[in-house]
Amino acid sequence: MKIFKDSLDLIGNTPLLLVKNLNTGPCNLYLKLESANLGGSIKDRPAKNMIIDAEKKGLLKKGGTIVEATAGNTGIAIAIIAIKRGYKVIIVVPNKMTVEKVYHLKALGAEVIVARSDVVNGHPEYYLEIAKKIAKEKKAFYINQFANKANINSHVKELGPEIYRQLNGKVDAFVAGVGTGGTISGIGKFLKSKNKKCELVLADPKGSILKDLIKTGKINNNVGSWIVEGIGEDFCPPLLNTGLVDHAYSISDFEAINSCKSLLQNEGILAGSSSGTLLSAALKFCRSQKVKKNVVTLVCDAGDKYLRKIYNESWRIKEGFNFKKKYNNLKDVVSNLNSSKAIPTINVNSDCSLAFKLMHENTIDFILVESDKKKLLGIITEGSLLEEVSKTSFKSSIKKRIIKVQKIDYRFSLTKVVNLIKKNKYLFVYENNSFYGVINKTDVLWYLKKKENYA
Repeated sequence: MKIFKDSLDLIGNTPLLLVKNLNTGPCNLYLKLESANLGGSIKDRPAKNMIIDAEKKGLLKKGGTIVEATAGNTGIAIAIIAIKRGYKVIIVVPNKMTVEKVYHLKALGAEVIVARSDVVNGHPEYYLEIAKKIAKEKKAFYINQFANKANINSHVKELGPEIYRQLNGKVDAFVAGVGTGGTISGIGKFLKSKNKKCELVLADPKGSILKDLIKTGKINNNVGSWIVEGIGEDFCPPLLNTGLVDHAYSISDFEAINSCKSLLQNEGILAGSSSGTLLSAALKFCRSQKVKKNVVTLVCDAGDKYLRKIYNESWRIKEGFNFKKKYNNLKDVVSNLNSSKAIPTINVNSDCSLAFKLMHENTIDFILVESDKKKLLGIITEGSLLEEVSKTSFKSSIKKRIIKVQKIDYRFSLTKVVNLIKKNKYLFVYENNSFYGVINKTDVLWYLKKKENYA
C-alpha cells in the first residue's frame, strides 16, 4: 500500500462505484466518490488548482489573505490548502448552509461571514458581493471560483481523465449539477473531446433558473428557493458552457432528499444533498434509455455535514420530506417531537433535578406531568423550572410549577387553533378522549409552511 508524504496528495484518484441495488433501467450507473477527497468534497480539486495557479501568476504570496464566497465546501478546501501554504482565509457563506460546514471552517482557522440567502445576485448583501467588497477593502486575493478558469482546468486535466481511464474510455453520459459551472463544463469538455456522442446531463434543483436556460436559451427571472446546497443558481455563472449540455432535469428537494436516504439504505453511502439531486436526475436518465449505456455521476461530498438536516427524521418530517400519513385534521399539525410517544413524562412527585435531566437528554423545552394514577395534569417548561430552581433548589418538587394546558379535540378547525394558540403557549390534542400530542406556535408555523411549499 502506498504511503503518502503530503496530505494534499490525498486529493484526487477517488473510487468509482457501480450501483447495484437501485433501479437503473438498462444502464450501468457509476458513482464517482468525490467524498473520498481530503476535504471530503469535489471542491478540493479546483481549490488546489486555483491557489497553485494564483501563486504561479504572482497573485498570491506567502502570508497573504484569500477571500471567497462559497456554499461551504470550496471554503473548506481552500482553508485546508491555506493551512499548508501559509495563508489567511476569509469565507462568506449564505445563511442556509449547514452549521457543520461553518464549524469545520472555523476549526480550520478560517474567518466565516454569514450572508443572507434571500437576496439575488447583484444585491449588496448577496454573498458574492460581500466577498468582493471584503477583498477590495483588505487588498486580499479574491479567488472568485465562479469566473476562475483554473476551476474548469482542474476538471479538464484531472477529474475528466480519471473518469475516462477508470471506464477505459467507455463513457456514454455524465450527470452533474451547476454551482460555478466548472465541473460540468470542464468534465463535459474533456469527455466530448474524446467522444462527441457522450451526453451531458444537467441536474438542477427546482427553483434554479438553469434548467429553463438550457431548454429555452433564456434566463427566467422567476427564481424560486431550494434547500439543496452547493448547486442551482439565480444567475448564469460565467464558467458554464450551456452549449455542451444535452439534457436537463429539474429535481425537487423532496426527490433529492429521498434519493440521499435511498442511496444510504441501498448502497451504504452517506452522501450530501447535492448528490441526491444528481442521483435523481441520473436515475431518470438511465430509466428513460432503450439501450445499455455507461452513465457517470458524482457523490459531491459526504453526508456527515448534513446529519442535522437531511438525515434528521424530525427535520425531514417538518419539511415534508417523509412519507407521513395524512389525517387531514390536527394530527397532521402535531410534530413527531410533540407526539404522545415522543414527549418525556414525569410523575407529579418528582423533583426539579429529574425534570431538568429529562429536558436536557431529549433536547426539548417542556415535559408532561402525570399523577400517580397516570392522569395527565399539565406540563413543566424550562421557564417554570427556572422560576422554581432560582428561588429554591433542584431538590425542590415540581408540584408548584405545573402549567395547565387547554385541551382540544383533533377535529378542531385550524382557524380555531390559530386563535387559541395566540393566547396559549401549548394546546393538548385529544382523540376520542385519549391524549394524542401537543401543539405549539412552532408546530402551526411548520404546518402552514409545509402546506404552502408542497401543496
